[in-house]
Amino acid sequence: MDIKVAHRADMPLDRAYPDTDTELLCIDVHPETPDVKTFTFVSRDGKHIAFTAGQYFAFDIDAGDATETRCYSLSSSPLRANAISVTVKRVPGGKVSNWLHDHLVPGATVQASGPLGQFVRPTRPNQKYLFLSGGSGITPVMSMARELADRTLPADVIFLDAGRTPADLVLPALRPG
Repeated sequence: MDIKVAHRADMPLDRAYPDTDTELLCIDVHPETPDVKTFTFVSRDGKHIAFTAGQYFAFDIDAGDATETRCYSLSSSPLRANAISVTVKRVPGGKVSNWLHDHLVPGATVQASGPLGQFVRPTRPNQKYLFLSGGSGITPVMSMARELADRTLPADVIFLDAGRTPADLVLPALRPG
Protein backbone atom coordinates (compact mmCIF):
# COMPACT_ATOMS: atom_id res chain seq x y z
CA MET A 1 0.00 0.00 0.00
CA ASP A 2 1.48 3.36 -1.07
CA ILE A 3 0.14 6.34 0.89
CA LYS A 4 1.60 9.69 -0.12
CA VAL A 5 2.11 12.43 2.46
CA ALA A 6 0.81 15.75 1.11
CA HIS A 7 0.45 19.20 2.60
CA ARG A 8 -3.03 20.72 2.45
CA ALA A 9 -1.86 23.52 0.12
CA ASP A 10 -0.73 20.84 -2.36
CA MET A 11 -3.99 18.89 -2.30
CA PRO A 12 -5.88 18.78 -5.59
CA LEU A 13 -9.28 20.39 -5.85
CA ASP A 14 -11.00 17.03 -6.47
CA ARG A 15 -11.65 16.27 -2.80
CA ALA A 16 -14.34 14.02 -1.44
CA TYR A 17 -17.06 15.72 0.59
CA PRO A 18 -19.92 14.12 2.52
CA ASP A 19 -22.68 15.51 0.31
CA THR A 20 -21.22 14.05 -2.89
CA ASP A 21 -18.90 11.16 -2.00
CA THR A 22 -20.23 8.53 0.36
CA GLU A 23 -19.01 5.27 -1.11
CA LEU A 24 -15.65 4.14 0.26
CA LEU A 25 -13.54 1.26 -1.06
CA CYS A 26 -11.70 -0.85 1.52
CA ILE A 27 -8.06 -1.30 0.47
CA ASP A 28 -6.56 -2.85 3.62
CA VAL A 29 -7.50 -4.60 6.84
CA HIS A 30 -4.81 -4.76 9.53
CA PRO A 31 -5.20 -6.60 12.87
CA GLU A 32 -3.91 -4.49 15.78
CA THR A 33 -4.87 -6.76 18.69
CA PRO A 34 -7.02 -9.93 18.89
CA ASP A 35 -10.18 -7.75 18.98
CA VAL A 36 -9.10 -4.56 17.15
CA LYS A 37 -8.62 -4.05 13.41
CA THR A 38 -7.71 -1.02 11.31
CA PHE A 39 -9.66 -0.63 8.06
CA THR A 40 -8.23 1.63 5.35
CA PHE A 41 -10.42 3.19 2.67
CA VAL A 42 -10.17 5.35 -0.42
CA SER A 43 -12.87 7.23 -2.27
CA ARG A 44 -14.31 4.92 -4.90
CA ASP A 45 -14.07 7.86 -7.33
CA GLY A 46 -10.36 8.35 -6.58
CA LYS A 47 -10.86 11.71 -4.88
CA HIS A 48 -8.80 12.92 -1.95
CA ILE A 49 -10.61 12.94 1.39
CA ALA A 50 -10.11 16.17 3.35
CA PHE A 51 -10.55 16.00 7.13
CA THR A 52 -9.14 17.34 10.37
CA ALA A 53 -7.44 15.02 12.87
CA GLY A 54 -9.99 14.04 15.51
CA GLN A 55 -13.00 13.89 13.20
CA TYR A 56 -15.11 10.81 12.46
CA PHE A 57 -17.22 9.20 9.72
CA ALA A 58 -20.69 7.70 10.14
CA PHE A 59 -20.77 4.28 8.44
CA ASP A 60 -24.00 2.73 7.15
CA ILE A 61 -23.61 -1.05 7.24
CA ASP A 62 -26.08 -3.69 6.04
CA ALA A 63 -25.49 -6.08 8.93
CA GLY A 64 -28.35 -8.52 8.67
CA ASP A 65 -31.98 -7.46 8.47
CA ALA A 66 -31.46 -3.67 8.52
CA THR A 67 -28.93 -0.93 7.81
CA GLU A 68 -27.12 0.08 10.98
CA THR A 69 -25.20 3.37 11.37
CA ARG A 70 -22.14 3.64 13.59
CA CYS A 71 -19.62 6.44 14.00
CA TYR A 72 -15.89 5.68 13.94
CA SER A 73 -13.11 8.19 14.53
CA LEU A 74 -10.41 8.42 11.92
CA SER A 75 -7.07 7.04 13.12
CA SER A 76 -5.02 8.14 10.10
CA SER A 77 -3.20 11.42 9.48
CA PRO A 78 -5.09 14.03 7.44
CA LEU A 79 -1.84 14.71 5.57
CA ARG A 80 -2.14 11.30 3.90
CA ALA A 81 -4.99 12.55 1.79
CA ASN A 82 -5.54 9.66 -0.58
CA ALA A 83 -6.74 7.26 2.14
CA ILE A 84 -8.46 7.24 5.53
CA SER A 85 -8.33 4.65 8.29
CA VAL A 86 -10.64 3.76 11.15
CA THR A 87 -9.59 1.46 13.97
CA VAL A 88 -12.48 -0.62 15.31
CA LYS A 89 -12.73 -2.71 18.47
CA ARG A 90 -14.96 -5.79 18.25
CA VAL A 91 -17.80 -5.34 20.74
CA PRO A 92 -19.41 -8.51 22.12
CA GLY A 93 -22.88 -8.64 20.55
CA GLY A 94 -22.17 -5.52 18.48
CA LYS A 95 -23.86 -5.80 15.08
CA VAL A 96 -21.59 -3.41 13.17
CA SER A 97 -18.21 -4.00 14.80
CA ASN A 98 -18.64 -7.77 14.46
CA TRP A 99 -19.79 -7.42 10.85
CA LEU A 100 -16.75 -5.28 10.03
CA HIS A 101 -14.36 -7.75 11.71
CA ASP A 102 -15.98 -10.81 10.12
CA HIS A 103 -16.91 -9.60 6.63
CA LEU A 104 -15.13 -6.42 5.50
CA VAL A 105 -12.25 -7.30 3.19
CA PRO A 106 -10.15 -5.34 0.69
CA GLY A 107 -12.19 -4.68 -2.44
CA ALA A 108 -15.50 -4.28 -0.59
CA THR A 109 -17.36 -0.96 -0.51
CA VAL A 110 -19.25 0.71 2.32
CA GLN A 111 -21.45 3.78 2.61
CA ALA A 112 -20.16 6.53 4.89
CA SER A 113 -20.84 10.19 5.68
CA GLY A 114 -18.18 12.55 6.87
CA PRO A 115 -15.96 13.97 8.01
CA LEU A 116 -17.97 15.03 11.05
CA GLY A 117 -17.19 16.31 14.54
CA GLN A 118 -15.42 19.11 16.35
CA PHE A 119 -12.98 17.16 18.57
CA VAL A 120 -9.83 18.62 17.04
CA ARG A 121 -6.57 19.87 18.50
CA PRO A 122 -5.72 23.57 18.77
CA THR A 123 -3.47 24.75 15.94
CA ARG A 124 -1.43 27.42 17.70
CA PRO A 125 2.32 27.14 16.99
CA ASN A 126 4.68 25.78 19.68
CA GLN A 127 1.76 24.22 21.50
CA LYS A 128 2.22 21.63 24.24
CA TYR A 129 -0.12 18.64 24.02
CA LEU A 130 -1.35 16.18 26.63
CA PHE A 131 -3.14 13.30 24.89
CA LEU A 132 -5.13 11.02 27.23
CA SER A 133 -6.97 7.97 25.92
CA GLY A 134 -8.31 4.60 26.94
CA GLY A 135 -9.24 1.55 24.91
CA SER A 136 -10.71 2.32 21.51
CA GLY A 137 -10.92 6.00 22.53
CA ILE A 138 -7.34 6.22 21.31
CA THR A 139 -8.39 6.57 17.65
CA PRO A 140 -8.92 10.36 17.35
CA VAL A 141 -5.77 10.95 19.37
CA MET A 142 -3.85 8.55 17.07
CA SER A 143 -4.91 10.74 14.17
CA MET A 144 -3.68 13.88 15.95
CA ALA A 145 -0.33 12.31 16.90
CA ARG A 146 0.20 10.97 13.37
CA GLU A 147 -0.53 14.39 11.89
CA LEU A 148 2.02 16.02 14.21
CA ALA A 149 4.60 13.40 13.20
CA ASP A 150 3.85 13.90 9.48
CA ARG A 151 4.27 17.66 9.82
CA THR A 152 7.79 17.03 11.25
CA LEU A 153 7.54 20.20 13.31
CA PRO A 154 8.88 20.36 16.86
CA ALA A 155 6.06 19.42 19.24
CA ASP A 156 5.97 18.82 22.97
CA VAL A 157 3.63 15.83 23.33
CA ILE A 158 2.79 13.64 26.31
CA PHE A 159 0.65 10.67 25.25
CA LEU A 160 -0.93 8.49 27.96
CA ASP A 161 -3.05 5.51 26.97
CA ALA A 162 -4.78 2.98 29.22
CA GLY A 163 -5.88 -0.55 28.43
CA ARG A 164 -7.22 -3.48 30.43
CA THR A 165 -4.00 -5.41 29.81
CA PRO A 166 -0.79 -4.59 27.90
CA ALA A 167 -2.04 -6.79 25.03
CA ASP A 168 -5.11 -4.52 24.72
CA LEU A 169 -3.06 -1.42 23.88
CA VAL A 170 -3.90 -0.59 20.27
CA LEU A 171 -0.65 1.09 19.25
CA PRO A 172 2.24 -1.42 19.22
CA ALA A 173 4.66 1.32 20.28
CA LEU A 174 2.74 1.67 23.55
CA ARG A 175 2.97 -2.02 24.45
CA PRO A 176 5.73 -3.02 26.87
CA GLY A 177 8.59 -5.22 25.73
